[in-house]
Amino acid sequence: MTRRVEGLNLLVPEERLEIHPEDAVRLGVADGDTVRVTSRRGEVEVRVSVGKKCRPGMVFMTFHFAEALATS
Repeated sequence: MTRRVEGLNLLVPEERLEIHPEDAVRLGVADGDTVRVTSRRGEVEVRVSVGKKCRPGMVFMTFHFAEALATS
C-alpha cells in the first residue's frame, strides 16, 4: 500500500538489490549496474545499490515492487 504515496515513489522509484561495498568489489559490480539474482524461486534482473545497510555476505531486496519484479 505504501507504493501509493507519491513522496515514497520519488525517494525509491524502483526495486534495488542492496549489497555491501566489499561484496560489490569482490563481484565486480558498481552502484547502478544491472545484475541477475537467482534463487530457488526464480530469477530477476535488478539494479545494484552499493552501501553499508547490509552486512558483508548478505544482500537485500524488498517485496514492494511486485508489479515490476516477482521478489517474493
